[in-house]
Amino acid sequence: MSVNFKYMQKLKPQNFDKKYFSSGGYDEYETDVSSWISSMAKLIKKHLGGVSKPRIFDAGCAHGYLIAKLQNKYSADVYGLEYSDFAIRRADKTVAGKIKRGSILTAAFPKNGFDAVICLDVFPYFTNEEVELAAKQLSTWTNKFIFFSSIYKQSRHASQKLNPDNLRKTTLSQKEYIDIFRAAGVKCIGKRNIGNGGDVLIFKKQ
Repeated sequence: MSVNFKYMQKLKPQNFDKKYFSSGGYDEYETDVSSWISSMAKLIKKHLGGVSKPRIFDAGCAHGYLIAKLQNKYSADVYGLEYSDFAIRRADKTVAGKIKRGSILTAAFPKNGFDAVICLDVFPYFTNEEVELAAKQLSTWTNKFIFFSSIYKQSRHASQKLNPDNLRKTTLSQKEYIDIFRAAGVKCIGKRNIGNGGDVLIFKKQ
């Protein structure tokens, strides 16, 4: 695990501002998202095929583009959580009212309240202890699946040279995340690369 000691203090919503969403791996944010969002939505829909109107929650939804796709194309009942005020102000208009401002670490949602919980590239901004708490939170909120991705230790995107990010606190391997989530009560049942820079790990509640 690599740790940026400069940012061991609590990150604030204003850390994830216009500069953050236009630098490093996000220097072309809209283009990047459009390249994988349809595949991601299709993957989630495939696993929830037996649920007519699935309740789907995106923890760290940024501008809400993924939940907008899930709502508008697949008629999902969607909700989002986002830490950045900047991202919320620029949220997709079709889901803006369904995004709550807050942190995964402190948010309270019903136990087993969602058929699927999504969390993409949020965990690098947590300390090792916070990662364990966040995994428990996601496991508590889902009754079926978690779709998860991060900047994995073995990925070229973990390089500060190729993907500079001074806010990043941790970089764990896929195996480490799988073990952490197993301890939180969900089992990895597969993974899928949908073109966003790394594998999406698919967890199912045990």
